[in-house]
Amino acid sequence: LATNSSNTYLSFLNVTTTDSAGNLVVPIPSSAAIRVTSYTADTTPPVLLSFSLDLNTGILQLFFSETIRSLSYYPAAITIQNDASSSQVTANYTLTGGMVVGADSPNISIILSQFDLNMIMSYLNSLGTSTANTFITLLPSAFTDMSLNVLQEVSTTSALQATRVTVSTLIPILRSFTLNR
Repeated sequence: LATNSSNTYLSFLNVTTTDSAGNLVVPIPSSAAIRVTSYTADTTPPVLLSFSLDLNTGILQLFFSETIRSLSYYPAAITIQNDASSSQVTANYTLTGGMVVGADSPNISIILSQFDLNMIMSYLNSLGTSTANTFITLLPSAFTDMSLNVLQEVSTTSALQATRVTVSTLIPILRSFTLNR
């Protein structure tokens, strides 16, 4: 649907719009849809507009300029760092896993893997504890849009600052231990 001129058509009801005199437009039913005469493919890379990190739920939320293909998620192309500029970074972590929840959307939620969540929290007060020390970088391969355009890179020299960070208030639970005598 709407990926080239052979599958792009227009139809509408007469309540869609009016002319300057207030007359309703003549409807074009879907059975008589008009084929596009000129088609320009989408070549615009999606842009990350903002993000938030919730260490209680382990969810990284990304907000893009257009719909993102959720199945295109590539975690190794996403890094959380503690400063906007790589020359000032003292802590960073590149994701190794996690899972996108939800359908294709401009708003993508990633449930971080337990390993990634623990690694981010292991930096104690230097990473992911406030917006002041939570920045993200993205390689173009992190996601694609619906037309398979890769992202506009968010580089390590100009990382994007988090708009919200929720620190973990969860109490650690010992799940197992080994005693060596």
